[in-house]
Amino acid sequence: IVVDEGHSVGRSTRSDHAKFLCSLCARSRWILTGTPAALASTQQDIRTFRGLLGFLRHRAGSDEENHMSKLWRESVAQPVAQGCAGGLTRATYLLSEVMMRHTTKDIALLLPKLKRVCRLMDPSPVEIQCWNNLVAGAKMNILTASMGDEEKGYSVSLLNPINREQRNKTMRNLRMSCCGDTGRQRIEVDGLAEMEVGDQVRNCWRNQKNVVVSAEEVERHVSAAQRYIGSLREHT
Repeated sequence: IVVDEGHSVGRSTRSDHAKFLCSLCARSRWILTGTPAALASTQQDIRTFRGLLGFLRHRAGSDEENHMSKLWRESVAQPVAQGCAGGLTRATYLLSEVMMRHTTKDIALLLPKLKRVCRLMDPSPVEIQCWNNLVAGAKMNILTASMGDEEKGYSVSLLNPINREQRNKTMRNLRMSCCGDTGRQRIEVDGLAEMEVGDQVRNCWRNQKNVVVSAEEVERHVSAAQRYIGSLREHT
């Protein structure tokens, strides 16, 4: 068993993920990680090492022996967190029994020369539809926000820095729409959302003093939003 990014096993030994991995029968166990512990200055970070030792079936990480947890805390975790030489020596000895460290320089001669190949692929009909619908939803947000009250409208706009998380999520969804995963997304959609969005856009346009778009353009955006919401309902 080879666990990539295996530090996640040590960080939460009580998680279902860690319990599942530790329960597997294996002839050999390997952990690949560049960060066995984020910092070696706290007992919590040192506990990560013990979780890794437990996965590797090392006695120091065993939970079957009750005294091992106390022994680890008193002999390794606390002394290392306090910067004591004895704790560092014991931790180094334990890790030297199970750890192998390789840098890029160590394997530079073994790696084949990197070849970058860029291929342009035509998106599938489903990906095209998903992409266009997501773009329509983003445009709808910007359009409706600009039609409303200047302060309140901007507060919900994707152009507002405060909404950067939602904006980033929209961009991630756009990228995912081209990765062949559109059929697995489940999104809850309000059944009345389609009519409400259309009515709100039309009302905002009628009440706007300085009209910057035509009625035809408004209807075009409404139709795009309706298609967007309709496509989400199909995946619900």
